[in-house]
Amino acid sequence: MRDMTLGRKLTIGYAAMVVLLAAGFMLLLAGTDLTSHSGTFIMIIVIFLLIIVAGGWGLKWLTGNLTAAIGNVTATLRNIASSGGDLTRRIHIQSTDEMGDLANAANQMLDGLQKMMKELKDSTAELAASAILLKQGTEENARVSSEVSKAVERVASGSETQVAQTQEISATMQETLDGLNQVAGTTTTVSDAAQTTVKRAAAGSELLQSTSTEIDQVGKAFRSLQEVVRGLNHKSEQVREVIGYISEVANQTNLLALNAAIEAARAGEHGRGFAVVASEIRKLADQTQQSAVQIGDTIGTMSGDIVQVATMFEQSAGQVFAAVEGMQNAEETFRDIVDHVGQLSSNITEVAASVEQMSAGGSNVVRSIQDISRITEETASFTEQVSAMTEEQLSSTDEMARTADNLSSMASRLKGLVGNFKA
Repeated sequence: MRDMTLGRKLTIGYAAMVVLLAAGFMLLLAGTDLTSHSGTFIMIIVIFLLIIVAGGWGLKWLTGNLTAAIGNVTATLRNIASSGGDLTRRIHIQSTDEMGDLANAANQMLDGLQKMMKELKDSTAELAASAILLKQGTEENARVSSEVSKAVERVASGSETQVAQTQEISATMQETLDGLNQVAGTTTTVSDAAQTTVKRAAAGSELLQSTSTEIDQVGKAFRSLQEVVRGLNHKSEQVREVIGYISEVANQTNLLALNAAIEAARAGEHGRGFAVVASEIRKLADQTQQSAVQIGDTIGTMSGDIVQVATMFEQSAGQVFAAVEGMQNAEETFRDIVDHVGQLSSNITEVAASVEQMSAGGSNVVRSIQDISRITEETASFTEQVSAMTEEQLSSTDEMARTADNLSSMASRLKGLVGNFKA
């Protein structure tokens, strides 16, 4: 059965005291002559004192119960505070009155605080761990972003250098192409002269034999930027081979002209015309040899530049495509004056065709280099844009790293505060 509440206890006590006091006073006032009834007066005084004593004892009893209950609650709460937040402590009151309800409510509150503090500790630990991981991740991201930014800057610098080099190579190849066109014109003139000589010696040219040499084309146009870059070095080597071939043809022409002069001297008056032609051919061969040397020097310089460009693209472009087979050299010399003149005419005609092919191939090379220059300029522009975006990303990453560091510090402080509570 539920105990009498403190409120009811106080009400009954005070009511009893009031009733007793009222009764005493009523008896006191009912007397008509207190002096003549001294015994009655004494009785009233005694009753009044008894009422006071009973009221005091009742108040003391009520106050003692209330003070003990409140003291228990207060002591428990003080112990929790003085122990640094020991939420495992509880208030122990056996009564079922209002103080019992107060103690139960306080215990329920402590249960809720204990549960909440456990969850807060777990959440704080997870938050601290997550903050550390976030900080490490942002630091790693900042480091990677910094390396990417430096790499992009190096690529941008290399692209600018490539643009300048490809422009220089284009100018050098254009000069070489002009020289090839001049050589082609000179070779055509020599071919016409040789054909005229062959026609004049047609009556005795039954022994003429012609041997053909095939010359492979200088190369194919590059299929893509990678093929263009890879093929540049090979193209320069091919041009060197062409120059070597021209030099060899010039040397052979010199020898043939010398043989023609000897045979013309043997022929006497009939060979005088061939001697003049042989002299002109030797002069033309010397000029061709000098032009070939100049072109070879130019190609050597150009080849160095091309090697630099090809080296810059090695990591992404790979090795150069298979080289085109070199031009085949003439294998036989003239056996006699007529044969030598006929073969010389045929060879000069073939050389003229080869030089024309070289000129066409040189035009393709110039166009390819111009394409490379254009693509390299576009690459440099795009690289600058990437560099700017990378710098912006690096700035954002630094800001994120600072935020993560602040979060980690806050999580550590919160963990320290929560750690003071015993749950």
